[in-house]
Amino acid sequence: MICRICNADEPHARYQLRELMFGLPESYPYFECRSCGCLQIETVPSDMARYYSEDYYSLSFPVDRYYRNPVRNIARRMRSRAGIGRGNAIGRLLLRRYPNAALSSLAPLAPSKNSRILDVGCGTGYLICQLFEVGMKGVMGIDPFLEAPIRYTNGPHVLNVPLEAVDGEWDIIMFHHSFEHVTDPLRTLQACTTRLAPGGTCVIRIPTVSSFAWRHYGMNWYGLDPPRHVTLFSRAGVAIVAERAGFVVERVVDDSFAAQFWASEQCARHIGLMSSESFLIAPHKSPFTAADIRRFDVQAKELNARGDGDQAAFYLKARAA
Repeated sequence: MICRICNADEPHARYQLRELMFGLPESYPYFECRSCGCLQIETVPSDMARYYSEDYYSLSFPVDRYYRNPVRNIARRMRSRAGIGRGNAIGRLLLRRYPNAALSSLAPLAPSKNSRILDVGCGTGYLICQLFEVGMKGVMGIDPFLEAPIRYTNGPHVLNVPLEAVDGEWDIIMFHHSFEHVTDPLRTLQACTTRLAPGGTCVIRIPTVSSFAWRHYGMNWYGLDPPRHVTLFSRAGVAIVAERAGFVVERVVDDSFAAQFWASEQCARHIGLMSSESFLIAPHKSPFTAADIRRFDVQAKELNARGDGDQAAFYLKARAA
């Protein structure tokens, strides 16, 4: 096998990875590049759409449900403003109590109300709805696995098209845990280079194998999510594919959280993320106590501080000519 990221040839370490989200009785061959360290599926299934059923979390997220309570709407707007770096003291308190890594990843970019932002792989578009309601009207989302486009009343548009079908110029193009799903990362980043405005930024938030979680949990690391995660990038791998596409990695911020522990511990016990026994679905049925979750949260923060978390945000800028 030839690495799709750095073009290194055999020999690579090989793994047979089982499906971890829904507990399907299937497994898939992956290889770990001996050069750049990226973990990749050997052959992308021809019927990938079947792994994104209507109950897949990002495609079934009930956005409208979150806008029914006027008091919560006000609180959410305050938190959203704080997330992108424009909030007041109350908003910052809400953000500390209810963190949102996707929103917070935009704060270093100081987006304005006029910023043109494209969210690639946005699911039903909850993130861009939050941005829209704080006055950022130039946002749009795309997700090719949606059955139909979504047009929210007094809200943003979400289209069921690939990036290559999108026109226009964007100040920020962002991938929030969607870049690991694309079948051709280089082509996808090249499409970004032609759609970013001068000085624009591509933000990629992904799970990474350059992490304690992959070294510790191995094939039980929940971040693997085969076969949907086509490529599990190393930090070096991101820099390589970015350079090939004409970008440089300007900044990396670890934003992992407690799930790298509890979800991976569940996988080791053959409890899928969407299982009725999962902490995500039914905390009271899970094998973890509140004290366990607090401890996992502390450990995640420690890993982030030393650049060893299992998730990170990469900020890409066009390479100078």
